[in-house]
Amino acid sequence: MNLFKSKNYPSTLVSCPASTLPFINENSYWNVRRPESYDVSREIGVFFAAHYIKYLSDNSESIEHGSLFRIMEDMAKNENAELDGYARGFLQHVEKALISAGKSTDIFTDAHAHADKMVVENRKANMEGLYL
Repeated sequence: MNLFKSKNYPSTLVSCPASTLPFINENSYWNVRRPESYDVSREIGVFFAAHYIKYLSDNSESIEHGSLFRIMEDMAKNENAELDGYARGFLQHVEKALISAGKSTDIFTDAHAHADKMVVENRKANMEGLYL
C-alpha cells in the first residue's frame, strides 16, 4: 500500500474491516514500526489519520463505532518515545478534521440527537430485561 496515496475503503453490506488500514492488524489498533526519525513518523502519522478519516467517511453507516477509542488505547500502550511522532501527527490531523466538522455541522444538535438515541436504547434494554 502506498501510504501517501489516497485510497477508498468501500463498504458493502458488511463494513470494510478496520484491518485494511495501514496501522491496524489483528493484534493491535496501533501497529507502527520504529521510525527513521521523529519528524518522519509525525508526517506518516498525518497520513495514518487521513486514511482513518477516509475509512470512517466511506463506512459511516456500517462500521463498528469505538475504533478511535481502541486506537487511543493501543497508542497508550506504546512506551517507546520514538513512536510518539506517529501519534502526534495522527492526533493533529484528526483535530483538524474535527475543527472542519465543527464549522460545517451543528455539533450540539448532533450531540443531543445521539444522547436521545442512547437514552431510548438504554430504556428499551432495561424494559426488555424486566421481561426475560
